[in-house]
Amino acid sequence: MLLFTEAVASYKEVPMEYSLVIHIAGCPNACENCQSPWLQAEEGDVLQECFEKLLHLYHTVTCVCFLGESRDEANQVEFVAMCRYARALGLKTCLYSGRAGEPEPWMRCFDFVKRGPYIAAQGPLTSPSTNQRFYKKENDSFVDVTSIFWQ
Repeated sequence: MLLFTEAVASYKEVPMEYSLVIHIAGCPNACENCQSPWLQAEEGDVLQECFEKLLHLYHTVTCVCFLGESRDEANQVEFVAMCRYARALGLKTCLYSGRAGEPEPWMRCFDFVKRGPYIAAQGPLTSPSTNQRFYKKENDSFVDVTSIFWQ
């Protein structure tokens, strides 16, 4: 069961989109110098119970962005279901994952996926030296478009 700690609207996480940003609790990555260490706790509200209300409340957004993810298969199934629901409403979707590597097969429902832990010495997504990668799905493949954050 996915839990979340807060939801806000932002232009920052997904360029060219006005996103409903949902902070997912229970992050398993424990990155050193994490900018959101409170998300490591398994505390928050049940997202599935609030998701439709959040979309109604933030009805002017163009994208739903989940900050954080889960290695639990049942939670991944929940992500996919919420992703499909948002897309049926005409919204784009994004997942911010702190794990390294390219997007995993279950992440194919998202239009955008950010991968990689925060490493202070390499900087955030806005730094050309970052280890983090931001992918955009194009023709059912993910393309690295991280450089759009460097402008």
